[in-house]
Amino acid sequence: MNASRLQETSVKRVMLLLDWYTRGYHVGAARYAREAGWILDTSAVHSGAAGTIPYWRGDGILAMIHRQSPTADFCLGARVPVVDLAWQCPDLLLARVLPDNAELGSLVALHFLERGFRHFAFCGEETAFWSEQERFQGFSSVLKKHGTDVHRLHYEATRGVSGNPLRAHRVLAYALAELPKPLAVMAHNDDVGVRLIDACSEAGLLVPEQVAIVACDNDELVCDFSRVPLSSIDPDLERQAYEGAALLDRLMAGCRVSRKPRRTPPKGLVIRQSSDIMAVEHVEVAKALRFIWDHYRDPLLGVDDVVAATTLSKTGLNNAFQQYLKCAIGEEIRRIRLVWAKELLRSTQTSVAKIAAACGYSDDKHLRNSLRRDTGLSPRAWRRTVQG
Repeated sequence: MNASRLQETSVKRVMLLLDWYTRGYHVGAARYAREAGWILDTSAVHSGAAGTIPYWRGDGILAMIHRQSPTADFCLGARVPVVDLAWQCPDLLLARVLPDNAELGSLVALHFLERGFRHFAFCGEETAFWSEQERFQGFSSVLKKHGTDVHRLHYEATRGVSGNPLRAHRVLAYALAELPKPLAVMAHNDDVGVRLIDACSEAGLLVPEQVAIVACDNDELVCDFSRVPLSSIDPDLERQAYEGAALLDRLMAGCRVSRKPRRTPPKGLVIRQSSDIMAVEHVEVAKALRFIWDHYRDPLLGVDDVVAATTLSKTGLNNAFQQYLKCAIGEEIRRIRLVWAKELLRSTQTSVAKIAAACGYSDDKHLRNSLRRDTGLSPRAWRRTVQG
């Protein structure tokens, strides 16, 4: 055998087989394959059509197996190392790399608590282990530590009402209408989050003023184009697939690995309009807060603009602010600007002048004065403190 033929046969051929196509998985697997010099077979990646590839020959499979599907039979029959990126079939003794689902739920709970919510719900599927035993448990365990219970909205139950999707939608809308407000709801994935937003519209509930919603998976094509842009936890699926491919590489090299699933941490929460609000029981105050959060970047934003976004008089709205937020309307505008200015100082190296402009200050002097009154520090000193 000549050298070129020997080199060709030593190149590993790996199949990427996804019952549920996710671009993050594809990117992560492709990145590792490029680094490792694999031939990555993606002939069935968009369809999960494992049964249509009866004569496939290769060295390993990186799969996302969705419950009992032909993919599971194909992976077992291929007699090559397999790494699963899901836990839909726990009876299959496969190596797995999974997202830290409990941590996803914990982050959502903390996000809602930081915004002052006291009423919570979870919408998921009881039959899905990753939803019920992991994401829900992570969400509810944090809230229980704060003495708060979680209402349950079983999406799978409403989905199957007499086989009628429209009726199921109305059942979900009715369930949301019956729960106390303002309500914070975690959806176990983005598709369910979108259905919750639509059900709120059916029930005449404002999102996020009356019902705030956060989902999981952060599919931008779903979240950004929802009726209300949907906040979502980014589980870092690209990293999960990359580490899954690395584990598969070890298996193909003959290494022994633990059957205990490996977990990858989430990137964090991507906040969009569906949860970008403080919890307030007064609907007009909630509308005013929504208006401030949407327009605080405008240096011309004033109290009269906020009042015009509600049905109350200036005196009535200011009284409501004092009752529910313990501050005046103008003070809340200044507080929101400073909150976001601090976040940019903490998380970026952007100049103070640009941060001031991005947060609605007329110039950087006003930002410096505001920060010094709040912290006693200049922007440079405060940034050094929080970043150091």
